[in-house]
Amino acid sequence: MYNPLMRRVAVGLAVAAAALAAILLSRPRQNQIAQRPAHELRRDARREAAVARHLKAVLQEVPEWSAEREKAAFILGSLGQTDALLAALAAARDPKWIRVLLLALGTDRDLTTDNLFALPPDGPWVVETPGGLRVRIYAFLNDDERAAVSRFLQHESADLRWVAARVLRHSLEATDARNAFIDLILDPNADVQEEIADALAPHAPRDERILPQLLDLSLRSDRVRFKISDSLRDLPLTPAQQQWFASTLVQAADPALRLWAFETLSFHPPDGFESTAANLLLSDPSSKLRERAAACVTNPATLAQGLRDSEWNVRLACVQAITDPAALAAVLDDPDERVREAARTKAQRP
Repeated sequence: MYNPLMRRVAVGLAVAAAALAAILLSRPRQNQIAQRPAHELRRDARREAAVARHLKAVLQEVPEWSAEREKAAFILGSLGQTDALLAALAAARDPKWIRVLLLALGTDRDLTTDNLFALPPDGPWVVETPGGLRVRIYAFLNDDERAAVSRFLQHESADLRWVAARVLRHSLEATDARNAFIDLILDPNADVQEEIADALAPHAPRDERILPQLLDLSLRSDRVRFKISDSLRDLPLTPAQQQWFASTLVQAADPALRLWAFETLSFHPPDGFESTAANLLLSDPSSKLRERAAACVTNPATLAQGLRDSEWNVRLACVQAITDPAALAAVLDDPDERVREAARTKAQRP
């Protein structure tokens, strides 16, 4: 007699048995991967298609993290053989495994060496994986890869959004990736926001949408200001953007924000900038800004006035900016040893 309950039990047992069989069959393959260094497996995968197929098979066995699957993922990613990675990413649900697959897609694809998995931990773009590999995330992704990674820029996990941004940041010459980053520039997570801003800043010359949004964000985030400062030095600023920095310099209440605006303008000085620097040297309430302004002043009379500043760091900056040793007589007996020493050293130069 047909019993639906018994049939469901039988089907369940059959599925469980199949899953167990898959795990048991996969163990020899995983053991082979576990026992060999990643760079040796990569070398063999470059030379023999069977080894690459073996690594891809390991990825597909179980949709969750293991040290062996992680190693296979990074080897395949470093070879640009990402079809299995994309399939595994589409099936993955475990955040740890998703994170590894995203990073594997972005792994450096240098074909001149196989030594890509034990890089110095402080190297550029190097991350350490859960399995102990140290890899460089530095690859330009193709269309399918970018589409797969971009989906995670909207993930509920801030960590996965950050990983997706780290992986995609080297593909921003592609318009679709740039658009995705611009959409994410106001991400509520500070780490993601910082990563997005830092990645977008060098691309501002090719996309006029970027710099206005970064500048607006900089008014609210110290971390973003710090991250984009180096890029701003190299970017050509329009007169309107120069005016934005000049207005921030005058209007901002935060001394750190005004200092940032001044330093940026010093690399793109508008007409009358030295006059602005002279006024700041003689009257700004921030000693750090007065110090920075001194380096942009050449007028001997203004610098001589600066030698009477109440703060030693401002007087020292004026000493360093003065070109006529005779003008340093007033500070040879300065109350601060650092200022006296700098003045004496400069006065003794031929």
